Amino acid sequence: MTPSYSHIFMESRIFALNPIPMYPLSLLLSLLLPLLLGMLSARADLPYHPLSYTLSTSKSAYLEGERIDFILTIRNNDEARTWPVITPGGQNSGQKVIYLRVLDPNRPQTIILAEESREMTMSIKSLGINGMEYLKPGEEIKIPFYWNDRERYLTHPEAHHAFNRPLFSGEFDFQAFYNPFGSGVGDSLYHLMNSTDDEQSATKLNFLGAELSQPLRVKILKAPPGIIHIQQYEFICKARDGQTDGQFLYYTQSINDTNLVHISNTNIGSSRVTFDYTMHWPSRRVEWINRREDGSVYIYKKRNENGCPTEYYGWEYQINDPNKLYKKVDTNGYGSIHEILYYLDGRIRWEQDWNKQTMIYTHTLYVYNKELKLLRKKKTESPYKIPCEVYLELMEGEAD
Repeated sequence: MTPSYSHIFMESRIFALNPIPMYPLSLLLSLLLPLLLGMLSARADLPYHPLSYTLSTSKSAYLEGERIDFILTIRNNDEARTWPVITPGGQNSGQKVIYLRVLDPNRPQTIILAEESREMTMSIKSLGINGMEYLKPGEEIKIPFYWNDRERYLTHPEAHHAFNRPLFSGEFDFQAFYNPFGSGVGDSLYHLMNSTDDEQSATKLNFLGAELSQPLRVKILKAPPGIIHIQQYEFICKARDGQTDGQFLYYTQSINDTNLVHISNTNIGSSRVTFDYTMHWPSRRVEWINRREDGSVYIYKKRNENGCPTEYYGWEYQINDPNKLYKKVDTNGYGSIHEILYYLDGRIRWEQDWNKQTMIYTHTLYVYNKELKLLRKKKTESPYKIPCEVYLELMEGEAD
C-alpha cells in the first residue's frame, strides 16, 4: 500500500526526534559508498536530452466554450551543438507530434480527467508534411495550437485537438506531449530508447519515450445558461429551478432526462466546482467528482450507470479529511478488479479481487487487536462472482 502524505510526514518527524547514533567514519563510508555509486550509475543511464518543453497560454482563464490558445516552447539548452526539431507543420494525417492530456490539479492521487488521441482525422485530402527547425545553442521555437477551435478543427492541423470528453467549467492542469516518432521523419532523425538499458546514440537526439511538459493550470469559467459549444458538441445549459447560481444542467438536442449529460455545482463566472457529474454516451458510463470548498477531491468515481463496477470498466477514489485515501477501486482492462477499503486512520479494512482469467473471487479481511496492530489476514476464495453482485452485497452488509 502506498503511504499517504500524513504517513510520510509522520516518519519525517520521528526521524528528526531520534538523532543518528555516532558510528566510525570508515563504517559509514563503507555503507554509503555503494549507495552513492549506485545513484550516480542510475543517473548516468538517463539519456542526454538537451531540449526543454514549456506549455503556456495567452491568458490564465477562459470562458466555458471559448477557444484556448496554447503555445509549446521548445528550447535548445545545449551550449555547443545545434539540434533538429520536427514541428507539426502542415501534417494532416497519421499521428500528431503534439497532443494534450488533462489532470485534476487538486489531488493526493493522480487523476487523468481527459486525454487526446494521437490519430488525426482531418477532412483534407491533400497530403501535408511536418516542418523542421534547427535550433542553435540557446535558441527556442514557439509552436501555437488550439483547443475547442470548432470552425477549423477538421481543416487546420494546429486546430485539430480534441479530448475524449468535453471540458466544462473548472480548474485543470494541462500537459503537452512532444512525440516525433511515427511521423516517418522522426523515426530516422531521432533515436528512440524503450528503457535506460538501451544503448544511447552519440550522433542523434535520444528520446526515452515521448517528452512531457510541466503541468499548466488553466481556469475555465462558468458561462451563463444558454447554448454552449464545446468541441463538436452543442449543449443546452439551464440553471436548476431557474436560479442564476448553484446547480447547472447540460442537455444535448433538447431538455429532457434522456438527454442530460452533465451536472455542475458552481456559480456563473467561477471556476470553483463542488460537484461534477458527466454521462458518457453511448456507453452510458458515468463519472463524478465531489470536492470540498477548497477544491480538494474527496470522491472520484467512474462506474456504469447503475453505480456498479464491471470487469472492464470502473474505478474509484474516496479521500477523507485530511486527504487520506478511504477507498480505491482499479481495473486493469483485462477482466480483473482490485478494491481496497481503508479505515480513517489509514489501516486497510479489507481487500477484494475479481479475476476473470482464473474465475476466482478473493476477499481478504484484515483483523486487528485492541491496540490496532495487525493480527492476521482472513482470506476466502470462491468461484467468480459478477462484481456488481458482490458490490451490492457488501453495501447491504455495511448498512447492517
